[in-house]
Amino acid sequence: MRVLLINDTSNYHNGCKQVVRTIHKWLKPHTVVHSLPVAVPYIMFDTWDDVDVVVCNGEGTMHNNRQGATSLLNFLRKAQQQNKPTLLINSIWQNMDSHWHSVTNNLVYWSVRDELSQMHAEGVHSRKPELCADYSWFEEVQSEPADKHDITLGQSFDRKQTLINHPQRIDIFSQSWSACVNQLRNSELLVSGRFHEVMSSIRAGTPFLAIEGNSWKMEALISSAKSDLPVLKQFPNDIRNANIFKIYKSEYQKIFNWHKQQTLPNIHTIL
Repeated sequence: MRVLLINDTSNYHNGCKQVVRTIHKWLKPHTVVHSLPVAVPYIMFDTWDDVDVVVCNGEGTMHNNRQGATSLLNFLRKAQQQNKPTLLINSIWQNMDSHWHSVTNNLVYWSVRDELSQMHAEGVHSRKPELCADYSWFEEVQSEPADKHDITLGQSFDRKQTLINHPQRIDIFSQSWSACVNQLRNSELLVSGRFHEVMSSIRAGTPFLAIEGNSWKMEALISSAKSDLPVLKQFPNDIRNANIFKIYKSEYQKIFNWHKQQTLPNIHTIL
């Protein structure tokens, strides 16, 4: 089948690029023939005869009826009106209005990244989406040599955090996915407000201290694994104070184990 992928985030940062790479592999033997980023207020597309199915990569977009979420859901509605099967995958789902059930009820497949999103969807839309970890998780990363270090400092959600003097840094916007994972394999702790930097830490099996952003994605990631790990509202004034969070060893292990139990859905049973 010929697939139209919407919300192609691969040009945003390298965690998103890893997600889209996994989606392409997951969809085989089906082929992505069109791949579109989100656009507001509307995604422009009118060559429906070129596609057989529409797949939406929800990622962190689907919350609080933001413009990007509205644009994607309106596009899915349009695809459904064209009698195209629609899938919404790899998504947060937070504080979305009940009227979107007219779209979600007609999805042939729907999955979310966390249990909070799953519960919200079921409570508001009377449909329980499948649960599947973020798609960046699912590909093994080959180990490469890297320097050993203690705390690695990542980016804040808005990229405006002011802890500029810490010597060990990570940046999902400028470093490849494999470089992030391998750097964190040789670190004892990550402190970050970026979801996919945290995901690279989980892929590396390295503890992390998450800083909240503009949605519940960090809290939901942790609570899905039944972990009691705290999420901070802001970066510590002294990054060395983050070392105290190493005491949560068992809570980190819950998160690592939850991800190891996750599997991608079988595309052959969906399409």
